[in-house]
Order: sequence, then structure tokens, then C-alpha cells
Amino acid sequence: MASNVLVLKDFKAPQTSGKHFRLLCLTGANKGNSYYLQNNRLIVGRGDKVDIQTGDTKTSREHAELTKVKDTYVITDLGSQNGIIVNDQKHKKVTLAEGDKIILGQTVYKFNIIILDEADLPAKDSTRDAKFKKTQISLPVKNNTKLYVIVLTVMALFYLFSGDDQDSRSVNQQGAKDKTKMNEVADDYAQAIDKKKNMEDKEVEDKVNLFIQKGLREFREGNYFRAIEEFNNALRESPNHGRASFYLNRTKQALDREIEGHELKGRQEWDALKIDSAISSYCAIERLLQNYPEDERFKEADENIRRLEEKLAMEKGAIKCF
Repeated sequence: MASNVLVLKDFKAPQTSGKHFRLLCLTGANKGNSYYLQNNRLIVGRGDKVDIQTGDTKTSREHAELTKVKDTYVITDLGSQNGIIVNDQKHKKVTLAEGDKIILGQTVYKFNIIILDEADLPAKDSTRDAKFKKTQISLPVKNNTKLYVIVLTVMALFYLFSGDDQDSRSVNQQGAKDKTKMNEVADDYAQAIDKKKNMEDKEVEDKVNLFIQKGLREFREGNYFRAIEEFNNALRESPNHGRASFYLNRTKQALDREIEGHELKGRQEWDALKIDSAISSYCAIERLLQNYPEDERFKEADENIRRLEEKLAMEKGAIKCF
């Protein structure tokens, strides 16, 4: 699995030219790791046999798959418990673009497409060797003036190279400071994302709970269609909300059972020539479905009422259920 991914620390770039695809870990146990994708198919998760280990208990053993498609990668959810979020939207499958933010469990990654030319790669420093070679001149040491010149030249070169070393140390120190700042920025960014996500999740959950409470109140009062509308509102806020889905299904089942009960009672009362009671049963169905006249059960109940009107020698439309 290791050959499928090149892992570098602290935002380092690869040492070869060309197009590189990177997952930069911004949070969690592997924060700061750069994962350079080197295969057309890779698995991300907390298992031991994946290509990129998250070290995150909120991710599944095989959480997501990265697949090379044309000039980028596509990330696919492998049926994980918490899913994948790309740019604050939950997805089953999505094509990645430069700078996309990916959340797996509680770990945040950033996807980058990095193109390196030969000019971008660090060149080998042959300058110092060349300068030293120039100073290795075979001169007779008999002439004191020439010897003095050689000594001065060596000393000048020594100070010159000492200055180079000091400049190199300064650059390295500045690079370390910049690296620390980048880590701090990454930490702040990840914390801001987590804070925003938690706030958004709380707002959504509060709205969902409000719709569920309204739906349960309508359910208790027998207003099944109003209850169904409230539970659907909850699911529009959070499409995979378990409680809202459960209450919606229970409400639909209760409505179906009540309509079936009135239908059965109406047939039995009609057969027993209890016409008034049969009309009441069919009217109960129409009242339940009064906002849905296109429902087949409403149409059937209305047709039975019209037939009972004929049986009672009444004018058509004389019986009003509501």
C-alpha cells in the first residue's frame, strides 16, 4: 500500500517534475502530512490495509475511495457511517478540484493539484566546489609576495563562504518560522471549520426538533396529513434524520389503517342495510382526505356515497360530508 502514496512532512513538495495530486491533512493525528497520490485507485480509512490511514475513530475501516479520472481524482463514499463532506456538502461521489476541502469523520483534508517544472526543483549547489577548485593553484612558495597574495585570497574566500553559511542559516531559520506560521494558520482554519460545522449542525438539529414536535402534536390530534407535512419539513432540513423518517412512516401507516378501517366498516354497514352508518363511514374517509380529492380512496368513498343517495332516492350531491 505504501507504494501507492508518497508521504511527506510539513508541506514539502516532491522532488520530481510534472503534475502531482496531494491530500494535505489539516487536523487530527496526522496533521501536517502531505499524501501524494501515486496510483489510479486508493483507499482512505482507519483500517490497517488502506493506502491512507486517517487515525480517526470516526472514520470507517474503508471509508472512501479515490479514483483517477482524466486530470483529477473522484472521491466515492464506500458506505461509511458518517459519509464524506466536500466543501460543506455531503456527497456519495464527487469530482475533486483544486483547493477542495474534504471531511472524513473528524479529519479535514485539502486537495491540491501541484504542477512542478524543472525550474521549480532545487538545483544542486556546485558553486562552492568550483570556487575551491579555482583556489587550488600550484605556485612556488619561494616568493613571499605571492605567498601573501595567496593567503589573502584564501582568507577572503573563507569570509565569503562564512557569509554564505550565515545567509543559509538565516534562510533556514526564516523557513522554520514560515513553516510554524503555516501550521498555525492550518490549525486556525481547521478550528474555524469545526466551529462553523458544529454551529450549523446545532441550528439544523434545533429546526428538525421543532418540526418533529409540531408533527407529533398533529399526529395526536388525528391530523395525519398535517403531521406528514411537518415530518417532511424536518427531512428537508436533514434528509437522513432517523427520527423524522421513523415518525413519517408511522404516520402514513396510521393514516392507511384508519382509512382501511372506515372502508371495512362502511361495507359491513351497507350489507346490513345500515345506510346512515355506512354514509358516516364513507364521509369519515372523505374528511381525512378532503385536501387530496385526487386520491383513489377519496374517489371510491365519494362514489359509494352517490350510490347510497340513489338507494335513498335522494338528489345527487344531497349528502355533504364537510
